[in-house]
Amino acid sequence: MLLRGLVKRQQRAPFLLALALFGLCLLGLAISIWPYVIPARVTIWQAAAPHASQSFMLVGAGLMLPIILAYTAWACWVFRGKVGEHGYH
Repeated sequence: MLLRGLVKRQQRAPFLLALALFGLCLLGLAISIWPYVIPARVTIWQAAAPHASQSFMLVGAGLMLPIILAYTAWACWVFRGKVGEHGYH
């Protein structure tokens, strides 16, 4: 389907199919080494941070993510329509 979409000069289908192919490759890699982070040495539970550290990071991410998203939305709103048809060069 990916090659057929490329031959037909489609844009959306080949992009989504390439993303799916990449994601399936990562999923296959994750399944093949589960539960080891370093094969035959360290499991995912041995490599995990303590619960207190994870909670601290969760609170920090929960507070900062909306701020980052709001700033990005504001920047997109401020600079909308500034680039013409010819681009920015």
